[in-house]
Amino acid sequence: MLSNKTIQIVKSTAPALAEKGLEITNCMYHNMLSNEPEIKKMFNISHQRSGLQPKALANAVYAYAQNIDNLSALTDAVEVMAAKHVASQIKAEHYPIVGKYLLAAIDQVLAPGQEILDAWQSAYQFLADILIAREHILYKQQKDQAGGWPGFREFIVSDKVVESDCITSFYLVPKDQKSIAKHLPGQYITISLDIPQGQYKRQYSISSVPNDKYYRISVKKENTPCGIVSNYLHEEIQLQDSIHLSAPTGNFYLKDNDKPVVLLSAGVGLTPMLSMLSFLLEQNPTKPIYFIHATNNSQSHAMRTDIDRLALKYPNLHIFYSYSQPLEKDIQHQTMHKTGRIDMDWLHHILPGNDCDYYFCGPQSFMQMVQQTLHHWQVPAQQINYEVFGPQMA
Repeated sequence: MLSNKTIQIVKSTAPALAEKGLEITNCMYHNMLSNEPEIKKMFNISHQRSGLQPKALANAVYAYAQNIDNLSALTDAVEVMAAKHVASQIKAEHYPIVGKYLLAAIDQVLAPGQEILDAWQSAYQFLADILIAREHILYKQQKDQAGGWPGFREFIVSDKVVESDCITSFYLVPKDQKSIAKHLPGQYITISLDIPQGQYKRQYSISSVPNDKYYRISVKKENTPCGIVSNYLHEEIQLQDSIHLSAPTGNFYLKDNDKPVVLLSAGVGLTPMLSMLSFLLEQNPTKPIYFIHATNNSQSHAMRTDIDRLALKYPNLHIFYSYSQPLEKDIQHQTMHKTGRIDMDWLHHILPGNDCDYYFCGPQSFMQMVQQTLHHWQVPAQQINYEVFGPQMA
């Protein structure tokens, strides 16, 4: 356990971390990734270039300092971090390396003195021990579950399906033809690619219903410098090519509850919802389900035909589409239920009430809008579930 003195010293650094945290984490990542090539392979370099990873770590370090005397407030964050670490195959032996560069960056940017550095060393090790213990359990669960495996396993692309003008699905079957672990609807896998541009790891939500034969990932092509992997998948990966996968992980998945379910998505945030939707309809074909999706228009709308077909088959499934940039044909044929972005008033109009289980995923602005709406409606925290596509503290 941490001493009261250590807790008070670390907590006293929160204001400085709020001001200088991003400078510290930028310094840390620059030095660590320049000097530790094996560690560099574990990180999404696109998140470094965009600044997402340093910002995420800066927020996490500040939150830890602010709540070090009330760690229960960080329980959910620790669960998310642990799942992300397992997905990237971060192990106990990597923590001392990260800690070394984090402490050096704090010293370089703040020059706080040895007493504060010693307190942060103890606090870092305390959190590392919590994460390592949790990750040990998750690694064991991955390996021991039916069809599970440790590390990365070779899969073959058995099918490649264009779903929209920006999303393509990849069906992945194990090369050894043995069974695979059934994922929880909403979870993701990590792919590992060794391509001419370098070695990359990326997490993608599984968009198929849980089964022991294949996984399907549905990938948006990112037309930015950060889209190296998505562009490679779209343009270069062909049928029968190999991709290495980790076993499924993640703490965003369906919970067992009798309440109506609301699945809210925007853009490629659709992908985990597809797995959830198919599973819900298989397991409970009478439960009220509200499937609400926002995208630009019919060209970017992935898998609409499949979802529409399900709505015709299952009267308990209620579907709603919002197009922010509808095409002329969309307007003419009224292919969407709303023009513009999803907002609180529209959600209030189409939903049966507030007492539902909510699952949502999409761009940051969309996530914030949904979160604010649910808080305004005073929906209990245990009924709010979401997935963030992006980095976590490492």
